Amino acid sequence: MILAIDTSLGTSVAVLGADGALLAARDSADARGHAEAIGTCIAEAIAEAGTVADIAAVAVGMGPGAYTGLRVGIAAARAFAAGRGVPVLGVPSHDAVREELGLGPEAAIATPAGRRGHYVSRDGTTRLAHDGIGDALLVGRVSAAALARVALARLAAGLPTGPAEPLYLREPDVTPSAGPKRVS
Repeated sequence: MILAIDTSLGTSVAVLGADGALLAARDSADARGHAEAIGTCIAEAIAEAGTVADIAAVAVGMGPGAYTGLRVGIAAARAFAAGRGVPVLGVPSHDAVREELGLGPEAAIATPAGRRGHYVSRDGTTRLAHDGIGDALLVGRVSAAALARVALARLAAGLPTGPAEPLYLREPDVTPSAGPKRVS
């Protein structure tokens, strides 16, 4: 079985069999509640699918997406994989959208990026657009089940699954503290 997690928009978790059959799925559309939803979604999906002992890999959406959202999903995937001793398979989230919709890499996909911007990808390149999405298809969710199918297909073909690092296209909204202020 493969556990798949995507938090590039909402929170999506799925468990698929090695044959790609969907065994369980859980979703939360809350774009800001990843940390609150991820544990419950994972636990419920695994409980419905059967046993945690049968999970042989974890596929995770690597974005593009918001900094905090991606960090929650990637950290959960890495922690689960480390605990089980199984590999983490990074997959670009827009590739999962293309898989679910039956589109090729030449199809432009856009997802909301906040601050009136969009993440737009086509032919393996992704950019942050503030000038409109052109002919890109605007989507509002990423399916973890589709993400797992992309990972399984790439593994079967002997191809790398995707990036090892997240696709952050802008800096986080928060910055580290400059340290304590000196008072004289």
